[in-house]
Amino acid sequence: MNAELKAAQDDLAYLKGLVQGTGSRQRLTGKLFLAGGLLYGAECAFHWAQSQGVIRPSGLVTLIVVVGITVVFLAILTAAIIAKRGESQGGATSRAVNAAFTAAGATNAVMIVVFGLVAAAHHSLTIWLLYPCVVCAMQGAAWLVSAQVNRRVWHGAVAVGWFVTTIAMALTIDTPPLYSAVVGLGLVLCMALPGYVLMRTAQAG
Repeated sequence: MNAELKAAQDDLAYLKGLVQGTGSRQRLTGKLFLAGGLLYGAECAFHWAQSQGVIRPSGLVTLIVVVGITVVFLAILTAAIIAKRGESQGGATSRAVNAAFTAAGATNAVMIVVFGLVAAAHHSLTIWLLYPCVVCAMQGAAWLVSAQVNRRVWHGAVAVGWFVTTIAMALTIDTPPLYSAVVGLGLVLCMALPGYVLMRTAQAG
């Protein structure tokens, strides 16, 4: 009887491990989403102000802002990875969700080369602006996987938000000020805000 009870307890512990990730991992993911959403949202605000004539930075200043924001985010990402190196990635659910976001990131890295080459060959800004649409759609796909695996309704809402943002970007692609505003709003609502929620959830747990 004791052996059967112990086996049942072991099975429950195993199942619990499958559906729960580590709190620190979730907190890390939240921090990265929050940082990325705010940083790139700020870049969109910069481009919007630039397109509206609110600010008139030189080409060099614009380049410094764009590259600088990416460098800052990559520095935050690198520091986070180093700090959590060797730490458990949690159960199967956590690993599946991490894999979905990793796959989305890898796809984005490939597509930036594809759109960059084609846009350069055709001297087309419109072709280049389709790349962020792919990024947002891939983020939506990753959040949809998370919603199904974790059975979290709000994860599904974030996925829908990304998909709506993607369509809105396509509709405003020929209007730079609106396009920048749509992307910026999407980054804040679908990346920074969910990141904050993930951080708070991890702390509460």
